[in-house]
Amino acid sequence: MKLSKEQYTDIAAGAVALALIVGLGVFLLLSHNNKQTDTNAALTQYQALKPCDLLTTAEATEVLGAGSRKVQDTTPQSNGDLSIATCSYSDGAKTEDDLKLASLTIRSALNDEGIQSNKRGFDQNKTDIMLSVEGYGDAAYYDAAKGQFNILKGRNWMIVTNGKTDPMNDTLEDAKLVADKVFN
Repeated sequence: MKLSKEQYTDIAAGAVALALIVGLGVFLLLSHNNKQTDTNAALTQYQALKPCDLLTTAEATEVLGAGSRKVQDTTPQSNGDLSIATCSYSDGAKTEDDLKLASLTIRSALNDEGIQSNKRGFDQNKTDIMLSVEGYGDAAYYDAAKGQFNILKGRNWMIVTNGKTDPMNDTLEDAKLVADKVFN
């Protein structure tokens, strides 16, 4: 069977169209797979730490005494790179002047950008008047004006407080009582 020039042209055009369709399909498939890879790379790579898992009621009771109770367990707030949550306990004192609080705030890095953000923030917040502390995490300092013990450990920045409601009365030694429970 001999094909006419028109039939041959129609078959060739169909073959080209089929090749274009197959090529377009392969392109879209590969493009979709690359987008999935890019999206997966941007997804959360690390899990956020939960402060109340690290500072339990039993541990807070060891620091604050028998009447202690949980007064704050915040839902983590996230911007995609960091998750921030706080857990606080009170000694149950009847008056504000007598009240003692123990608290752990964690800035958990959720990805590599979060890790860099924690490192930058930790370094930028530390001033020359703050006391550097050895033996806790990768780096640590105490901010006496705020009564905060700042600890950078791995991808996380932890802020520990322990004392009365006026942070000027808090001490590094008080904060270490809580930090020792969290890190041991």
